[in-house]
Amino acid sequence: MTRTDAMRKRIEAIRQESRDLASRAALKSALADEMESLMKTPEFSDCDAGAFALAPVGSAVRMTIPGSIASQAESVIRERGKPMRARDIAKVLEERGVVTHSKTPVLSLLISAMRRRKDLFGKKGRGIYALVEKDKVIAQETK
Repeated sequence: MTRTDAMRKRIEAIRQESRDLASRAALKSALADEMESLMKTPEFSDCDAGAFALAPVGSAVRMTIPGSIASQAESVIRERGKPMRARDIAKVLEERGVVTHSKTPVLSLLISAMRRRKDLFGKKGRGIYALVEKDKVIAQETK
């Protein structure tokens, strides 16, 4: 392969990546619009405001999707009212019947979600997580 061919191939790869990013942005926008319209339907009119947890991230607002591992973990910690070990949260989630459609165990997915969602979860110690709200950790006791 000549240098010119390699360059053309790389340019085409960059163009394809650009098209993929544009389609992802359009999909994200469409999903947000669909979720907004869904929340206005009669089925969700009597929904508890806590069903959708909103957490500020910079100037944007991130939403925890009901049924996601993060939202389930948030509800467990909120019900308990104090920081919890990740394995205890995973045990409660498994007791509630939370299933994953992958080979990855619930505990691994949970830890990954809690590490990713620093706007929602704060680490209080080794393997211990608490909810974070407006730069302040909720539930200070660890026992």
